[in-house]
Amino acid sequence: MKTDEYCRSYTAASLEEYLEIISLLNDSLVKSAPNQQYSPIWYRGHERQDYLLMPTLLRGSGGMGDSYGRDHLREDLRYQHFRSKCNQLVDTAPVSKIEWQEILQHHLGSTRLMDWSESAISALMFALEAFIDPIDSKDLEYRRLTVTPVVWVLAPARLNRHIYDALGNHGDLIETAVQDLTSDKRKKSRLADTIRKQLRSGRDFYFENGDKMSMNGIFCLSAIESERRACSERIKYLLQSAEFNPFFYLLLRYYNDGLPLPMETLPPLAIVHPYHSRRIQNQHGVFTVMPHYKIEKEATGGIKDKRPMERQSLIRDCLCKIKIARPARVAKDLLTIGERRVNLYPELDNYVRDMESKKWHV
Repeated sequence: MKTDEYCRSYTAASLEEYLEIISLLNDSLVKSAPNQQYSPIWYRGHERQDYLLMPTLLRGSGGMGDSYGRDHLREDLRYQHFRSKCNQLVDTAPVSKIEWQEILQHHLGSTRLMDWSESAISALMFALEAFIDPIDSKDLEYRRLTVTPVVWVLAPARLNRHIYDALGNHGDLIETAVQDLTSDKRKKSRLADTIRKQLRSGRDFYFENGDKMSMNGIFCLSAIESERRACSERIKYLLQSAEFNPFFYLLLRYYNDGLPLPMETLPPLAIVHPYHSRRIQNQHGVFTVMPHYKIEKEATGGIKDKRPMERQSLIRDCLCKIKIARPARVAKDLLTIGERRVNLYPELDNYVRDMESKKWHV
């Protein structure tokens, strides 16, 4: 193991070494965390180790102002046009904006989401796509010669626990989140104080339920949004009486509604989504969603971007990466045990590509 500038780094030169590292990380990322021994770890494969963990929508955006800004508009326009053109093309219509974002993400749109997988093998195949793809081309050959693939490993429940703890310590974030519920400053302050006390004393009620289940600490924003809509007229009173989970409400405000956040307050949120396609199901798809961060310009006039997940100091204990030192060998290991590109992309043309391929007969 090595320590890069921002996180721990491992190197695997075979499938066997990769799986040994995964087993080691299961102990260090999960079992060492209090009350999290039953939580899963997630994986994200990429063919370039220098690719930053930041969603495509926010790349090159320069951050946000104090309210609705350019990034909001870029997100809203994509959502509006994608929904208007593609509503009839989905088997089950999404019930929330964040759910539409998941579908857009899987069809190469720019969103605040990043794809992860619950499968270490699926993530490894994503990292090694250039080596597993049965098609020969100059582009693929160049990529095979020049890239160092990497698999990122994340402890999602630990990540979300950091969010819970941070919200309990940032009363100003809570007060901002409830500002739409009342125009009375005193009532707003009392409601924010009530929620802060609930969070500080009620982790067992609002974050962990004591059951030894792998779902602990991982949430579905689209389901929470449906609940909020169902009780929208009473939400303020339900929050005051703790009949609506106050933590869930805060998650909606910052990760679904997109309230701007100062840097280094809340990290991205780990979420699950309804499966809307066989492809997402095959890939064991899960997500992180990044909030809209406000970025302060430094005295030099430049911008030091701390938004990528690996640069956020609050969550360094949740994240590490595995570099694939001999990708062609590891790809052959995967093919030997029966993995194919069609396992990630189960469409007819990919079945034919794998069927007709002579390059990868092993």
